[in-house]
Amino acid sequence: MKKYELVVLTTVNSKGLIEQLKTELAKEKVEIKETRSLGVKSLAYPIKKQLKANYSFFSLQTKKDMDLAAKINRFFYLNNKGYLRHLLVTKED
Repeated sequence: MKKYELVVLTTVNSKGLIEQLKTELAKEKVEIKETRSLGVKSLAYPIKKQLKANYSFFSLQTKKDMDLAAKINRFFYLNNKGYLRHLLVTKED
């Protein structure tokens, strides 16, 4: 099993995007170990004319042969309303 950590930055008023992401990950058989909302924080520089962002953290686990990065990139490409940035990191065991 591969383990990942994902941090997603969304606009302050976009509540449904994180729920859509959770639904999409469940469809792809990605196990969500932990979810935390880190709250609204000020950005160091504007991203898409936004000065504040809502930070969300996910701890994920997948099968070894799954390309999770491509699936997440595609999700945010297709559902970019309210999306600012994301960071996906592979965790070492």
